Amino acid sequence: MISQPDVLQPNRGAFADLKRGLTVADLKANVLSQTVELPIQNGATKTRGQTHSKPDDVPELQTVLLLYQPKTRYALTPKHPVPELRHDNEVLIKIEYIGLNPIDWKAPDFGWGIPTLPYISGRDFSGTIVRSSSPLRPIGAQVLAVSTDYRDARKSAFQHYAVSATHTICPLPNSSAPDPSHASLGVAFTAAALALGVCLGVDFSSSSSAAGGFDFLHLLRSRTPPAAIPHDVRAECLNGIREAERARRGDWIAIWGGGSTTALMLTQLAKAAGLRVALVGDAKKHGGRVVQRGRVGGALAVPDVMVDCWDEARAVDVLRGVAGGQLRFAVDTVGKETAGKLAQALSAAAAAAADHGTGGSQEQERVHLVGLSGVPKNVRNGVVVHAVPIKVFHEVRDVGLRTMEWLARLLSEGRLVTPEVEVVEGGLRSVNGALDRMRKNEVPGKRLVVRL
Repeated sequence: MISQPDVLQPNRGAFADLKRGLTVADLKANVLSQTVELPIQNGATKTRGQTHSKPDDVPELQTVLLLYQPKTRYALTPKHPVPELRHDNEVLIKIEYIGLNPIDWKAPDFGWGIPTLPYISGRDFSGTIVRSSSPLRPIGAQVLAVSTDYRDARKSAFQHYAVSATHTICPLPNSSAPDPSHASLGVAFTAAALALGVCLGVDFSSSSSAAGGFDFLHLLRSRTPPAAIPHDVRAECLNGIREAERARRGDWIAIWGGGSTTALMLTQLAKAAGLRVALVGDAKKHGGRVVQRGRVGGALAVPDVMVDCWDEARAVDVLRGVAGGQLRFAVDTVGKETAGKLAQALSAAAAAAADHGTGGSQEQERVHLVGLSGVPKNVRNGVVVHAVPIKVFHEVRDVGLRTMEWLARLLSEGRLVTPEVEVVEGGLRSVNGALDRMRKNEVPGKRLVVRL
């Protein structure tokens, strides 16, 4: 139900100037301008000349969480249409678990990633396929879904039924009971795979430890027409890193943000490809958890070196020392300030490469920094800053499909350590409270997963 207290309760985030003058009538008025797809007769929906069957147990209406205005809380809203399939490569999923991400509270607080209002948020979820025309994604299959296509609210997680493209879902291992941690994996795994495979050029096809992995750059540069790559990420995919600069077995990589799920995925994928990992994080908070991961999940979940971030200047010196001044690759998962610290750690190798390049005609071998949550404005020459081209996951079908097939194989063979999660009961009604805990950093090192 929409209620005045629910909508206007403080976010407890970065903004104190919440829009308290809004009324419920104002918020509902926004819904009337929203275009929805209405069902036609006989339990089917027709779009662009196509008809999709609809099982009798799928309702036409559902309850969702809607963001009506920035700087307000999500509002529980009933009688919202269940999204309809528009293409043959789409399935409808009954959501069982929602994995919460930082963007879920940063979107209302800062206005990030909101293409239209009212808006349904949520990027990670798992559940059961209840409508499908794909033999590879049959009705009844348990899957996790990755909603990187945030402009299409049909695919968002804060609802009971959501649409996914068949190449953005991962079949889950057969099990008597769903694993809640699977709902927290999708975005982190995808971001880690693209950061390493596209931005840093890691070839996962050459390692048996990265079972099912592939060469992202070969797929994008040799087997995908350039016009099929979204124009705003085309340069990153085709020219971001030179062939001679690609990260290879034995190279060091620094990862800042040791408590995040993305850092856990980065560590495992990097080590599976033969890289040596220096993980920067709060050793007091996360050191024990890192050791425990090694005991239960194997060596791939444990970095070669863990560097305490308590003294950031010293952490930079340690990174330089560990790699012998030859650190050429780094990924930051925290923000632009810590990304700047990694740029400092990379500068020694950049300076050495610049000195080497001036002595002859040999092209300078640059160093590479990926910023997942912001990048520094000024870096020295020779440090290339990358943004993860997340859009290729949902817009280039082969990239999404092969990434999800890879994830499915890692999970089925037990090769991937999943994050520690805390299951939040109470369904959609509990999401605002869970996000408040994330705002206040009350769940470091864990992921909150809401059970519907």
